[in-house]
Amino acid sequence: MQPVATCANRERQFPEVRDVSNRVRILSVVLFLGFSVALHAQAVPSGGGSGCPGDTVDRMGEEIAKQSRAFLGKLSKAVQEDDKKRVASMLHYPVNVHIADKTFPVHNPEEFMLNYGRIVNRSVKAKLLDEKSSRCLFSSPEGFMVGDGEVWFKEFSPGVFKVFTFNLGDSPNGDALKP
Repeated sequence: MQPVATCANRERQFPEVRDVSNRVRILSVVLFLGFSVALHAQAVPSGGGSGCPGDTVDRMGEEIAKQSRAFLGKLSKAVQEDDKKRVASMLHYPVNVHIADKTFPVHNPEEFMLNYGRIVNRSVKAKLLDEKSSRCLFSSPEGFMVGDGEVWFKEFSPGVFKVFTFNLGDSPNGDALKP
């Protein structure tokens, strides 16, 4: 009768089997960990933990993200308080206002304040006052986008942010701005 071949017997007779067996175990653990990390990376939304898949401002660095969100907070507060003069001071002139397929340049603070209700309409206000807009801030080489592009701003000089574009979609209150 022949002895029963067990793993222990095989490993004693052939030490290289033990080495291969250990290598397979190690490789399995490494592959499992790598796969787990890859799955976790897919499950975590981009946006630096903001919970917003479109948020890219955090990728630009902590300081610029902080400054851009601070500017958006000041702009939102001015809009919430209907402080037309303060909002007007936060724009880079001429500011472009896009309504439907037309662009209207607003040349100065007086012209902006005259058209404030048309430019800072309910839709723009809603996006600026939505807490999610600050968390879900999108950035690109053109600047920072609020909401679905209703408001764009950028840093014109170190630490100085200004709004340069409003996108109003279809004409909210008439199809032109007052000069």
